[in-house]
Amino acid sequence: MLTNKLKHFYKIENNKLKQGSGYRIPSGFIEYEKGQEPQELLDILSKEEFSKTKKQVLNSLKTKIQFKITSGFIFGDDIIKTDDIAQRNGNANYNLAVTAMQKAKDYATSTTYNSMDIILDNGIYYITFNGGKTSDTKPDLSTDFQVEVVDNEVSWYKFGLLVSTKSGNKYFTPQDVESMYIQFNLMTTELRKKYDEYKNKIEAVTSIDDLNNLKTEIEAL
Repeated sequence: MLTNKLKHFYKIENNKLKQGSGYRIPSGFIEYEKGQEPQELLDILSKEEFSKTKKQVLNSLKTKIQFKITSGFIFGDDIIKTDDIAQRNGNANYNLAVTAMQKAKDYATSTTYNSMDIILDNGIYYITFNGGKTSDTKPDLSTDFQVEVVDNEVSWYKFGLLVSTKSGNKYFTPQDVESMYIQFNLMTTELRKKYDEYKNKIEAVTSIDDLNNLKTEIEAL
């Protein structure tokens, strides 16, 4: 390895052109006479190789944690997608879900509702897109998504938000969307703690054996 790194060069010494030899390393150039055993260089190369390996292990850690964050999580019978696009949509859905639950009204007969009003009935949220006045008798509201229930001038639909799952987009209730958001944030918080924990271990390690042990642990995360 060192023979391949040996380079010849010319330098000015005592106003004369003289040939020299040395070793090119990442941190600079070390000059040695031909045939001299460069123990100092061996030490430097060893340290730099160790530092390089540390960076590789740290990059492996970053890749592993990012993969786990974007691989999804189980919610009920579904696997919720958590790639970058799904995360952005999830944040938007969470805000819509919270707003809907905060602004939902109680259902009332013979009452005028505006377009996009949301009501809460028996723990289920419903939305009207057209608004109008309800009848003097409460109808049976559907517990299924995308089912219209006509209530005099008003059409009610079970309120749901589309969420990306491994099996396709599906409707979920605002309560479920809020629970997903909390679960995802707990998961990412734990993974970031794990990242910081191993990052500190990598930075503190001083032997190649310990570094290799950390590398094995990270691969098994």
